[in-house]
Amino acid sequence: MNDQQEILDAATTSKVEVYNPIAAGIKAMLEKHGKVLTDPPVVTGNAKALATVKASRQELVKFRTALEKARKEEKAESLAYGRLVDSEAARIQAYATPLELAYDAIVTAEEERLEKIRQEELELERQRIAGHRARIQTIKDVRETANMCRTAERVQQLIDGMPALFEGDFEEFQDEALTAFNEVCTVLGQLHQAKVEAEAQAAELKRQQEELARQQAEVNRKAAIQTKLTDIRMLLVTAASLETAAAISALLERTKDIEIDDSYAEFKLEADNTLDSVCEQLADMLAKKQQVEQEAAQQQETVDALNRREQELQARERETADREQAQRLAAEQTAAKPLVARVAEAITGPRPTFAPPRNIGEVTAAVMGADHPVAQAMKDPTPRRFAGRSEIDRPDDEDIVIGLAEHFDCTEAEAVAWLRDMDLDGVLANLQQVTA
Repeated sequence: MNDQQEILDAATTSKVEVYNPIAAGIKAMLEKHGKVLTDPPVVTGNAKALATVKASRQELVKFRTALEKARKEEKAESLAYGRLVDSEAARIQAYATPLELAYDAIVTAEEERLEKIRQEELELERQRIAGHRARIQTIKDVRETANMCRTAERVQQLIDGMPALFEGDFEEFQDEALTAFNEVCTVLGQLHQAKVEAEAQAAELKRQQEELARQQAEVNRKAAIQTKLTDIRMLLVTAASLETAAAISALLERTKDIEIDDSYAEFKLEADNTLDSVCEQLADMLAKKQQVEQEAAQQQETVDALNRREQELQARERETADREQAQRLAAEQTAAKPLVARVAEAITGPRPTFAPPRNIGEVTAAVMGADHPVAQAMKDPTPRRFAGRSEIDRPDDEDIVIGLAEHFDCTEAEAVAWLRDMDLDGVLANLQQVTA
């Protein structure tokens, strides 16, 4: 309750006199609307309550606008007075400002001069310190330069140049410079010693490599000479594979043309002896090969003579056989002439009126007899190959050959040979003469 009273008392009085009439009505307004802060009305679904809240809000809006209008009117007078106060102060200050600026310029100039001197002194000090730092850093940088040196000689040049880097006064940095100088000199000494040892090892390694290379070259040189000597000796193997004396003779000539020059060095005598020995052996092989070829030629002549003799004997035997064959054939033809006559008679003789036309089967039966196998094979009136023909076909080739072989008591091969040798045109001519 006391807090509420204090609020009411504060609201109904103002230090701004023009606000007091408006503040006088604030008490009633607070009493009327103060409960909205602690117990706001419920307007949900209540149009009447909402209208009452809106009316209360409008009443407060009117109070606020009245207060704002009074504020602006009262402040307008205050603003005009403030502007008067500001302009009058500026007018009065205009008399004092030039004097103040004159003194200020004197003070500013002196301060700027003193500041310039101070800055110059600071720059000199900075440069002095930077110079000492740079010299010390130059001493330290020698270590990095030394690490990039490839030879002990170059490291020694850096060591020789170190005293020049320490010349002059380092002032308050003397201890720091001395420490850096000593450290770098120590490192340079160690690095120089390591380089000297490494170069000595490298030189020794190079010497060993050169010695090995020299020894290997010597081994290769001797091996090359031995290879050439082996090539000379291998000529004997090559000669052994050659088949003619001419080839061995050509190889011997090429071998004689081999020159034993100074490249053989200490092996020159051995090379001469080897070449001479190989030439002698090649000459011996050539002589033996020539003798073998002569003997082979003589043997071939003997063989050729025997072959010619054998061929002559075979020719004579063939002539005798041919003559005997001709005589045998002539005798067989003479003995077979009555058979030919019988064949012609069977073909041209009279036929019974009731018998079918004569064919090769009837002829064969008439000539060889009805019981002969060929006549039996040929008496079958059924055509064998050409169905539909009016006359009976001839027997198979195999039947003809078998019939001839059985009739003449010979082999089928001999019968086939006789058929191949037959003069069919001559046989036909003889038959025609008989039938005529």
